[in-house]
Amino acid sequence: MGERWTSFEVCIKHTSAQDQDDVYALLEKLLDAGQKKIEETADWKISQSLLIETVGEDEEEEDDFEFEEIEVKNERFILTLEYIGEGTSGDFDPSDEKDIRLLRYTLQERIDGEWQEVNDGSACTLLDATERREYLELAAQGMLDYITKHSPANEVNEQALQNLSHADLVGIKAKLRLPKIK
Repeated sequence: MGERWTSFEVCIKHTSAQDQDDVYALLEKLLDAGQKKIEETADWKISQSLLIETVGEDEEEEDDFEFEEIEVKNERFILTLEYIGEGTSGDFDPSDEKDIRLLRYTLQERIDGEWQEVNDGSACTLLDATERREYLELAAQGMLDYITKHSPANEVNEQALQNLSHADLVGIKAKLRLPKIK
């Protein structure tokens, strides 16, 4: 009776520009090294029919990050923080280790009993969507208090509105930082 073999198909993704033959050679070395230490692999063989897929920059990584929006309101305004895929240089790039998922605020005002979006009342902030939720909820409330304090009745202070895009959390306790109104 002949020997009985089981084969497995392996898919290896790598980001290097190495030729597939080089990757195959590395796999052979890895198997050889393992066979010297692991008795069960002594008869294992590797074939170059392995599928080696090179992953390049042209392939987009899927960003499956989820964020439940935060909404705070008072009698006059509703402020919402949401994550819509923005990062420090436009769209968030998961392959860039220095990129940060940034939150966007949207401001609505009650006018004649109806909620209406404030003109130019939506912008990306400096708030990191991965920050502790309790800190982000406090930041949203602080932003709402800030715009309310600096906006007289029937008028939204344009400078305060623009300053909301500079909202950031600083320090160990993640305190909200907003520019001062001059």
